[in-house]
Amino acid sequence: MMKPMTSKERIDAVPAHREAYERIEAAKGRGYILAPGCDMGADTPPENVKMLAKACMDKGASV
Repeated sequence: MMKPMTSKERIDAVPAHREAYERIEAAKGRGYILAPGCDMGADTPPENVKMLAKACMDKGASV
């Protein structure tokens, strides 16, 4: 289980949420798969991955 994000971590991750949300919107319900992929860098902040999942949940997508 991941620890809750601090306020700073949340603010830093906002661009990741916005980008994920925009990509989901662009798909217009056509079965778009949004995932970090196998080339996600080891130094990717966990907060960014959390925001990707949050964007999916905000749009009502399956996670």
